Amino acid sequence: MEQLLNIIILTSLEMVLYTLITIILTYIAVILGIGNTGKIGIGLSCCADASVWKDGRVDFGTYPPTNEQVETMAQVVAAICKGKGWEPTVDRVKTHAEWADIDGYGIHDDDPDMRWDLLKLPQEEGNGGDIIRGKANWYLARYYKKMTPPVLVIIAIAIIATIWAYFYSHNQTIEDTPTGTSTSHTATFKSVSKTNTTVGYVKKEVVNGV
Repeated sequence: MEQLLNIIILTSLEMVLYTLITIILTYIAVILGIGNTGKIGIGLSCCADASVWKDGRVDFGTYPPTNEQVETMAQVVAAICKGKGWEPTVDRVKTHAEWADIDGYGIHDDDPDMRWDLLKLPQEEGNGGDIIRGKANWYLARYYKKMTPPVLVIIAIAIIATIWAYFYSHNQTIEDTPTGTSTSHTATFKSVSKTNTTVGYVKKEVVNGV
């Protein structure tokens, strides 16, 4: 019992210590303006020997971002935004180049640790961030926001079809005129299920005739 109590006390102290360290480190990160705190980063393996100029021209080098990489990144952004309940706007989704411009180490700054990741993309003209966000929006609208089927429409169609089938099967009229006599028959169709075999039979009721 004493050993168990010691274990519980040690575990509690460890939890308290871990919580305090987490709070302190988070506070320090906020005070120092560490930008990655609480954020999700998505990276591409490309542009090993790429170059950029201050006027925005980009040489993507030997390994430019491929179509598959760009589309997959947009899909990942869309999936994360869907899971978080976000819209892929510039307030939520930024490239490293956009963060660098905000924090003062972009292509127009003199910071030796300058960053310009996804400033542009070889697939089309424009801001790389706008392209990624636009594609993510497209994937959200095309797949994620329309994944839930129109349940009410499906239910309504099923109800209408069931009602129609019921009245059609129970009120089908067969017009028969043998030897000049007008005879009306009401045909009722029923099904009997026996070992996955459906047997149908017709019950004819003479309404008017001989």
